[in-house]
Amino acid sequence: MTRPMRFYAVLWLAKLIRRAMTLIGRNATFFPGDIAYTLYPKILKGIEKPHNLYAVTGTNGKTTSANFLGDFLQDRRIKYVHNSYGSNTVEGIISTFIQFSNILGKMPFEYGVIEVDERSSIRVYEQMTPKYLLVTNLFRDSYKRNAHVDYIFDIMNSSIPDETVMVSNADDMISCRLKPGNRHITYGIEPLEWEEQVLDSNVVDIENCPKCDHPLRKDFVRYNHLGRFTCENCGYTNPLRDYTITEVDREKGECTLRHEEKDWTFPIISKNIVDLYNLVSTVALLHDGGFDMEDIREAYGKIKVVESRYYEERCGEIDVIMLMAKAINPIASSRSFDYIRKQKGRIALIFGNTDFRDRGKNQENMAWLYDIDFHFLKQDNICQFITLGPRYKDIKVRLLLEGIDPEKIFAFEGFSPSIAHAVDYENVDSVFILNDNDNVEEMMAIRNEVARLAGEADR
Repeated sequence: MTRPMRFYAVLWLAKLIRRAMTLIGRNATFFPGDIAYTLYPKILKGIEKPHNLYAVTGTNGKTTSANFLGDFLQDRRIKYVHNSYGSNTVEGIISTFIQFSNILGKMPFEYGVIEVDERSSIRVYEQMTPKYLLVTNLFRDSYKRNAHVDYIFDIMNSSIPDETVMVSNADDMISCRLKPGNRHITYGIEPLEWEEQVLDSNVVDIENCPKCDHPLRKDFVRYNHLGRFTCENCGYTNPLRDYTITEVDREKGECTLRHEEKDWTFPIISKNIVDLYNLVSTVALLHDGGFDMEDIREAYGKIKVVESRYYEERCGEIDVIMLMAKAINPIASSRSFDYIRKQKGRIALIFGNTDFRDRGKNQENMAWLYDIDFHFLKQDNICQFITLGPRYKDIKVRLLLEGIDPEKIFAFEGFSPSIAHAVDYENVDSVFILNDNDNVEEMMAIRNEVARLAGEADR
């Protein structure tokens, strides 16, 4: 590929900016790419890409899935490109390639794992063709950017390259229909023996057949629109799964993964059903990509979910759990609430997941709170609801409207670790702490204080 001098000038400038930022302690995961994209919009196309380029996208689960792929490659001692510390928009992806490429725009690595924001598809895939694209799911999301799932579907469907192999969630009747002409590898989870259907979600993004618009029969609803559905008018239904989790043994911490009538046993990486999807989807990509299933299974025995997304610790006689529940994303929060309502024992719940910052300012649109399934939390065993942060009153109002006893609600402005003293440690068995991407540091400080006080509690 012949590159103009403008490409090299912008590349070198961006590398200098990145170097200067790292010298002063900045992470340089967005700004160098932003400058490069502004000065030369085709910069990403000019940088060489790894031959085995894996992209991951979707409403929920893309960061964890990308981390799983990266952890596997690292375990196999394979060097790779990854925007794990950077933005998943086009500017952040450009910054990543600027970081890993040499001064001529050549890429020394054969593998790459790139997380891609769904709405950025139109700007990313015109300059980058992934070998595989793993799509976790498509749900309603941010009101400001992509609340309407059909809007995001159309952007992605018109942008994804025809050559890319789709790794599709067969249990998601929306995302599995992307790029029907491409080669598809499908994955999913069978209804599990102990699993209860979730039929009381506020948000269901598809209820009518996408082919003939007749109501869909609900054969099994895992949550929201994830599950198995059939149109009794035209016969349309979910695609068959190529890779399937068929059983989960919660006592042993294992699951059975089936492919082409052969079963493998994998460790459960977390207790959350979402991480089972992250597991089976990434295994499907890696195995189809040429890696041996036994090697994949061995590596997955060492993988852990990063602590900012799920961190559980026994402190004295109290379990302290930090759980990601992304702000402005009603499905992510509802998944966390559903997980909490299924836990036994007396629970204190700390809401640290409403501090969404848009360009450094706190987001004032709180309509997304009313899409969240707050009714999941109307449980007798949840003893305390502790709200905090700039939007602490909005959460309190939402809890009151759901019928939560006002005597159980404790509201605090800010993120001081001293809030941990509000927990009634003598009368709870577990403390759940919800955090967002934007306030991991503040919520981890609160978690650490909660852990300290829980360990010292006189029970």
